[in-house]
Amino acid sequence: MMGIALSMLGIGKRIMSWLADAVRWLFKAWYRIAIAVLLMLGIYLLLANISLRNQVKHWKNRYTVEATAHITTKVDYANAQQVAADINKRQVARIESEYAAIAEKSEKSYEKRLADNRATLAKFLRSKAAKGASEGTGTGSTTEMPGEPLQATETAIIPVTDLETVADAYAQLDALIEWAEGIGEVNTAPE
Repeated sequence: MMGIALSMLGIGKRIMSWLADAVRWLFKAWYRIAIAVLLMLGIYLLLANISLRNQVKHWKNRYTVEATAHITTKVDYANAQQVAADINKRQVARIESEYAAIAEKSEKSYEKRLADNRATLAKFLRSKAAKGASEGTGTGSTTEMPGEPLQATETAIIPVTDLETVADAYAQLDALIEWAEGIGEVNTAPE
């Protein structure tokens, strides 16, 4: 171990003597100092230039990556907007078709109620007219209808001439309620 330390010490002495000789040689003439300073300045500038080129390359690469990411983000955003618009169009079309189906169903139901009400009213009036003619009592008799007492065929709680209007209004109100309930059941939330 001691031998290794002494041999290292010998190598260190040799290196130090070479450095001392180089410094003596350098300071013998002034132009050698100028050449050494210029040489060190040139080495410094070369290393600085290499470092700057590496930094420029790094920042150019970073800028390219960022610019590409930015363009990609803009394209993705535009695509997402288009997809959302397409989904919205499909959603609106679905909702409109459901609304149209509900409206058509309500309209058919309304028309059926109107026809049923008018047929029932006509049957009722015919039966009252036939009953009144067979009894021969005329207009003063009271006729029973399920739920409410009616006067003869000319008047009821409302005039007989208005029964059709009232039945139509009731059918329309019933159909409107059915339509409103159907519209309320339509799922308008995005899928």
